[in-house]
Amino acid sequence: MFRIAKPENFILVSPDRKQVGSQNALECLPLVMEPQSAFYNSPLLVLDFQSLYPSVMIAYNYCYSTFLGRIVNWRGKSKMGFTDYQRQEKLLSLLKDYINIAPNGIMYCKPEIRKSLLAKMLTEILETRLMVKSGMKQDKEDKTLQQLLNNRQLALKLLANVTYGYTSASFSGRMPCSEIADSIVQTGRETLERAIALIHSVEKWKAEVVYGDTDSLFINLPGRTKDQAFDIGNEIAKAVTDMNPRPVKLKFEKVYHPCVLLAKKRYVGYKYETRDQAAPEFDAKGIETVRRDGTPAEQKIEEKALKLLFDTADLTQVKAYFQRQCDKIMRGAVSIQDFCFAREVKLGTYKNNNTNNTGDRTGGGGGGPPPPPGALISARRMLADARAEPQYGERVPYVVVTGAPGARLADRCVAPEDLLAGGAASHLRLDAEYYISKNLIPPLERIFNLVGANVRQWYDEMPKVQRVRRVDPSSTVEGHHHHRQDSGDLGGRGVAAAAITKKKTLESYMKAATCLVCDIKLKKPTPTNLNLNLNPNPNPNPNAYQNQNQNQPPPSNETIPLCARCRGPDAAASLLKLQSRLAAEEAKLLDVASVCRSCAGLAPLDAVPCDSGDCPVFYTRMKQGARFRAERAAVVPAVGGLLGLLEGRDEWEGDEGDREDGDGDGEGEREGEGYEDEGEVRRGRAGIRAMSRESLDW
Repeated sequence: MFRIAKPENFILVSPDRKQVGSQNALECLPLVMEPQSAFYNSPLLVLDFQSLYPSVMIAYNYCYSTFLGRIVNWRGKSKMGFTDYQRQEKLLSLLKDYINIAPNGIMYCKPEIRKSLLAKMLTEILETRLMVKSGMKQDKEDKTLQQLLNNRQLALKLLANVTYGYTSASFSGRMPCSEIADSIVQTGRETLERAIALIHSVEKWKAEVVYGDTDSLFINLPGRTKDQAFDIGNEIAKAVTDMNPRPVKLKFEKVYHPCVLLAKKRYVGYKYETRDQAAPEFDAKGIETVRRDGTPAEQKIEEKALKLLFDTADLTQVKAYFQRQCDKIMRGAVSIQDFCFAREVKLGTYKNNNTNNTGDRTGGGGGGPPPPPGALISARRMLADARAEPQYGERVPYVVVTGAPGARLADRCVAPEDLLAGGAASHLRLDAEYYISKNLIPPLERIFNLVGANVRQWYDEMPKVQRVRRVDPSSTVEGHHHHRQDSGDLGGRGVAAAAITKKKTLESYMKAATCLVCDIKLKKPTPTNLNLNLNPNPNPNPNAYQNQNQNQPPPSNETIPLCARCRGPDAAASLLKLQSRLAAEEAKLLDVASVCRSCAGLAPLDAVPCDSGDCPVFYTRMKQGARFRAERAAVVPAVGGLLGLLEGRDEWEGDEGDREDGDGDGEGEREGEGYEDEGEVRRGRAGIRAMSRESLDW
């Protein structure tokens, strides 16, 4: 603007804050219609004015340099921004045939007398943008050049669109003028209103404007096909463009078929941009599928449900899909990554609140809102490591877990890695009821209420599933957190003392009620404590089992959580099955860890320090590690018990043989081939015991 103003002998002013504050307030608002919220199974046209505000400034010559004041002075004065406008006498009589009167009562001279500075600047910007876009059509093979030119044309478009903001920035603007800003907004509003009136006046179109927002129109065509919608859309765009001065242009953008209008700036549908487009594109604006303050599960489930509605128009299929997803969530057959909230944390702006044992790290002056869960989690991390403080506005992920009745939501929010580290052996688990009732159902209700569906009733009709997990009875919350802190999974970020408790959960007292091998229900709950010192150290002593059992009697049949058959005749086979199951879990963990080592460029035996919350492999690795630890805690005691039983059985058989043949060689006199078979069984058992002792080093 400086470059354009200087040849015209204009000087640009620089008002101070006080002068800016003394100007009139903005009075005009753009037209934002209340949408007719519904599910539209007929085509819905979307037409948009191309650069409406820059086009209005050019078409009507609105500018500082063409300003002629108000038709009628307000309170005896005619303001122009922060100054009092003094119009020369007889100026209006000389320009009576060359005056544009804006809808807010401000007069401007026509371009025949003086072309405005803003119009010159915007014309140059828009023409330059057209040149750049034409250059993109020449060398399409050069991807680097294409990206460069595309960025330039987008920058020019942004510069043109924010020129209106230069006149309306009444707080920190360089040269604001509320009168010019109101003229632009009110003219744009009237342009939209005239277009709506024209659309409703043409009988052959049978069109209805169901929503309008600043510079766009949503037009419903009931009973029409997609091809007819494209024909009518082009006709409407041409008719509205012809009734407005250049360069105001209404552009036909796309057809939604079908679509859902929820509220202002919130809509979703299948988009067709050309007549020949075979497959539609899912396009959403303002709803949860494109928002970042929810969870990925919310986005995926809502998008899939909408696609089912658009593709089939069958609510029974949508209901079946929703109930399947709820069942998976209640069973825990989901990824933790899909249930992470990630919201901005701005430490120092929240109300002081020391009731959470997080110190005074989240609060500011005391007058702000209470700290969100992400701020509390950050404060707990900072208690262990001050370097873990998040950046201002950084998004901190967290998940919601189950808690005691009446527990606050903030107290039930934990970091995802804390939930993953515990796995099945932890008291922590996702709060399925919260996620379904508070996170999934509300956004789906807002959409499907429009078609008469009751999503909450769909959930109430489902049988509720209570997950039962086998837990080490000695596990406590305190032990879990100490293991997390010692293992260094957070890279030095421990867990706050406020999150550590010595109370055992109810689940920690549940004994194993099914056989570990065949899953047959046991007659009596068997105690799982075999007095085995299960060292959580990843590198235990290979001779730990032998050393700890030197002065202990071998376990009896009743101490092993196996059925009578699996700990009796099939003891050797049970031992192999348990060993194989544990080896399979370890192999899965090693496979996932190898992916992380390859990504980070680590040696094969190096520990994996990566804790990237955006990587799905991180969640898989943490979950598999927890599964392996839980499997080891359940299988190793049973393996030790089976080893003791097999050793005791061999010793008893040897003594019986000595008593029968009297030669003391431990082999009784038997007939036929049974003798050889029994010898092979004993040799097999010896090999199994050797392998089992070695495998206790997991």
